[in-house]
Amino acid sequence: MPAATFTFTGTGVRWLGELGPDNGGIARVFLDGAFMTEVETYAPSLDPGHRNIVDAEHFKATGLADASHTLTIEVTGRQNPAAVRATVIVNVFDVVTSGTRRQETGPGITYTAGWALGNKDHP
Repeated sequence: MPAATFTFTGTGVRWLGELGPDNGGIARVFLDGAFMTEVETYAPSLDPGHRNIVDAEHFKATGLADASHTLTIEVTGRQNPAAVRATVIVNVFDVVTSGTRRQETGPGITYTAGWALGNKDHP
């Protein structure tokens, strides 16, 4: 399965991505190799002029040891039945402690085969 893996140092991290009817894929989230949760990126359109929320918070972890950590977002290939497609989008990883914001092409982020870069909906 396609995955995005982010290695960071800090006491917290957030994954921000699209939420809406167009990209309703389901992802599995792992932190330091441990399964944390499944995230569904589908939501009905909240604003007719803007179908998707670009930087919705999909996952947040705080209170981590101030050390190196690895966050992995794994695409399952499943989707909400009402979604247009099973796409999962990673727009930003925020390292909570340091306040460092990493865009999808930032250092420390790697992607496996099958992951598409270059989302056209960036603000």
